[in-house]
Amino acid sequence: MLKQLKKIVFLTSIPLVMASFSQCGSAQYVLEDQVPPEIDLQGAYYQVTPPGIKEGDTQVRVHIPVTKDNISLDKLYFRGQVSTLTQAKDAYVANFVERSKETPITLGEETKQEKSAESEKLPFDLKYGECIISYTKGGGETKYVKVDELTRKPNINVPMSPKGGGLKQEMKKN
Repeated sequence: MLKQLKKIVFLTSIPLVMASFSQCGSAQYVLEDQVPPEIDLQGAYYQVTPPGIKEGDTQVRVHIPVTKDNISLDKLYFRGQVSTLTQAKDAYVANFVERSKETPITLGEETKQEKSAESEKLPFDLKYGECIISYTKGGGETKYVKVDELTRKPNINVPMSPKGGGLKQEMKKN
């Protein structure tokens, strides 16, 4: 009788444990209702640097200012990619690369790292101008907030040079 009771308790506890794990997985990416006041969306923007040559890649840089030090921005999901946000003065910055169809594919170590970062499956469905910011406050749990539209600043245009001078030549002149 005792053996049967142990067996029943064991068999009924397995589905309970499995159900508790499945709840953790589905609640992993819950979006917050409001943007925390420490994130300055009025000052947030992105800027595009088109390639200087036909085969070049387009660079996209996103700036997200913060007003207090008690918040840490982690990742930015934007334009079908994810990038780590790095702190610079009073803002966080994320860099994205939009590959040109003309760019040759090489399998160097740098390219492998970039591919693995780009191939991370996004857990969110985003429209073109939308982004998701992951953040933590006071070392707590990771939270996510959706931004409907980032402001776009004018492009940073890099002049082409037939002998490879380009931006370096321009900087030497000044």
